[in-house]
Amino acid sequence: MPDVKGFGNFMSKTVQDPQLLNEVLVELGKLFDRPQFKTKIGRKFDFSQLKDALEYSSTDGGKAILYPSW
Repeated sequence: MPDVKGFGNFMSKTVQDPQLLNEVLVELGKLFDRPQFKTKIGRKFDFSQLKDALEYSSTDGGKAILYPSW
């Protein structure tokens, strides 16, 4: 079985260059208003309700949303 290793992009050229990172974030920000990135909330679940959230099903396309219970 292959070793599973962590993933991170903190050492990428984009993240290391503040100007380039800002340019990329501005471009990404323009995309977030599109309908493809909208989430229809079906029901909110606390992290302690993870099993219920995974089993949640909605007839109208609503999604289970997890949130911390701090």
